[in-house]
Amino acid sequence: MQTRRMFAVLLLPLMLVMLSGHRSEAMLVRAGEDVFVSQEESLSEDLALFAETISVDGYVDADVIAFSRSLVIAGVINHDLQGGAETIDLTGQVGDDFRAGGRYVDVRGPVGDDAIVFCERFTLGSSGRVGGEARVWCSEAFFQGDVDGNLRASCARAEVHGRVGGDLAVEAASIKISGPVDGNADLKGAAIVLLPGCVITGDLVYSSPNEIEIQEGARIEGAVERRTVEIETDRKETVEELLAGLGAVWVFLKVAFFVGQIIVGLILVGLFRKATVHSSMTFSGHIWKSLGIGIIFTCCAVIASLILPFTIIGLPLAIMLVCFSLIIWYLASIVVGLAIGGLMVGAFKVRSTGRLIGGLILGLLILRALSFVPILGFLIQLFVILAGMGAILIAMKTRPAEVPTGDAGP
Repeated sequence: MQTRRMFAVLLLPLMLVMLSGHRSEAMLVRAGEDVFVSQEESLSEDLALFAETISVDGYVDADVIAFSRSLVIAGVINHDLQGGAETIDLTGQVGDDFRAGGRYVDVRGPVGDDAIVFCERFTLGSSGRVGGEARVWCSEAFFQGDVDGNLRASCARAEVHGRVGGDLAVEAASIKISGPVDGNADLKGAAIVLLPGCVITGDLVYSSPNEIEIQEGARIEGAVERRTVEIETDRKETVEELLAGLGAVWVFLKVAFFVGQIIVGLILVGLFRKATVHSSMTFSGHIWKSLGIGIIFTCCAVIASLILPFTIIGLPLAIMLVCFSLIIWYLASIVVGLAIGGLMVGAFKVRSTGRLIGGLILGLLILRALSFVPILGFLIQLFVILAGMGAILIAMKTRPAEVPTGDAGP
């Protein structure tokens, strides 16, 4: 019990930092094949949504986290929206920040503050608006609506037809601009065209192997500077584009891995609740023992997988051992995430499905936030994997305590 309290106290400051931007004290979790927030609903709790299709038509006076295949926001989210989906269609309103990752992201409604998007194709419609700064990494980006702050885009093709209230920085193979830019413009591309209606109030700096095309009706009020393109520019740009592409892929894979962890965790809580809770409680109650077992198992598994293939019947056993190790490795973070979040929300005392799911999501979010800390993040991830694996192995050898199957009140 003393270890658990110490564990919770150490993580409490981090939780407070993560939740400092949240306006409500509770989190409402909805999961299923299709999840809806109807037009008649008005919610004041932070909302976490996980489903095949998600539709928000009502009013949410809190932050929203949503992961699905199709995400449609036609209602009002008064604070932050963080989501991941194959297609995201925002026709409603987001009062604060909008952070999203997916394949197709269409914003046709107002965003109160900043927008950060990773996707294949991004569209800011003529009825859409970003009240703060917009940062977009994608293959194609089309800005028809206004961006009140700075606009930064890195993609293969970019078109800016709306107004940019701050500075404009675009790096793309093809760049077309027809809207006014109230600040400076920094453009990098192979083909840059300023269309009629484009008025750059500040300075223009561009880098391109070709001369910029300034059509009649376009105007630059500040200075124009063309950066020198060296002989090896093409090769450097190719390497930079490759690195940028690999970076985008890496970010997408991390988001997909995180979403997959949440989905698998929900399945484990729903179908294997007793074993999952037992593993998490084993970790929180026997942290150092779990770490030791995890280290021993990892060392033995590596040595055995290298030796077994050289024996007569060892190759199938080596393959089975590797597969088993990978499964345990993947589940380790889920078990530790549930242990951390479960202690925070009291899920192991009440053990309602809602609190278990909320604790799982909160714990995984904490682990994801810690992973971004340089050096320390890697060490924490290594600790989580080893200790989580050890907890699972210990739990497999011990009998789980009785876990109520019915939902208890919060």
